Amino acid sequence: MTTEAGGVSYTLAASPEQVWSALVAVHNALEIPLAVADTRARVLGNPHLTLTRRFTGEPLSSFLSCGVTGGVAANNYRIQLSLLTNLSPASGGGTRVRTVVDASGRDPFAGNPPVNCASTYGLERKIATLLNEAIQPSSPEIP
Repeated sequence: MTTEAGGVSYTLAASPEQVWSALVAVHNALEIPLAVADTRARVLGNPHLTLTRRFTGEPLSSFLSCGVTGGVAANNYRIQLSLLTNLSPASGGGTRVRTVVDASGRDPFAGNPPVNCASTYGLERKIATLLNEAIQPSSPEIP
């Protein structure tokens, strides 16, 4: 897994079609509403999420650090979040997965303009972990 400006990329040893199906299931399991599901371009996600306090069962500060006050502000701000994942064939086989989180936050009780929120890469890693588990399920225990 590689973190880079604006996203996280990694390669899975599965076809883009297999990864696509698993990615849809991961988004559904995390209760992420899908606004974009472009099978031709292989882009999945939601560029217009409005969030407060928690997301996928965790505090927003697990995923975002907003403004000069950092992560704590993410739990109190109204967050505008874009979450998009793109799949493409990897050069050595398998599928390259790239997830990008872009967000801004605004204090709902002040008239201040929105501030940028940086990803902690927690959400991207959570999606990657669940996607990897869906593609390569653990083998059953032998009694």
